[in-house]
Amino acid sequence: MAAAAQARAVDVTVGAAGRGTAELTFSDGSFRDTLAVASPANIAIALPGCQIEATSGFGGLRALSENTPQRGYRVELDSDPATPGILGFAAGTTISFALCAQTNSDPACEYVWVSSGLNFGFMDHVLVTDINPGQPGRAFRLAWEDETGLGDRDFNSKEISTWQKRHS
Repeated sequence: MAAAAQARAVDVTVGAAGRGTAELTFSDGSFRDTLAVASPANIAIALPGCQIEATSGFGGLRALSENTPQRGYRVELDSDPATPGILGFAAGTTISFALCAQTNSDPACEYVWVSSGLNFGFMDHVLVTDINPGQPGRAFRLAWEDETGLGDRDFNSKEISTWQKRHS
């Protein structure tokens, strides 16, 4: 079996049409972190997975928050909430993610890291791995580093898995 290809700081491009899901699979971060879908705009959470932390100074659709009892929770995304039902994403759709790192108990994001790599110091705070090379663009792992200067560079602060389920 070939090793999965890893890329630094890239947005996720959907390889096949389908309903989008994101799951918090691991967390060993230094801070309280919240993941948001930064783009496309005008999407919604169709099936919520966990309570979202209060955050400020942070855009996008807040999808997952890191609290120890919430690991393993997932959300299903609706690409067009104005249309009845849960709609998936078209093949070729690019999805951008952002991570809010809260270093204390107030709701302000002390740091916001984006999947596109346009972070302070031009540092890449996420590694993106296509985890199903047999069906490219259908399942990804996003491994985040939440500290400034890339902290300990282990990219295990937050691990999110995303995948597309085929339309039924």
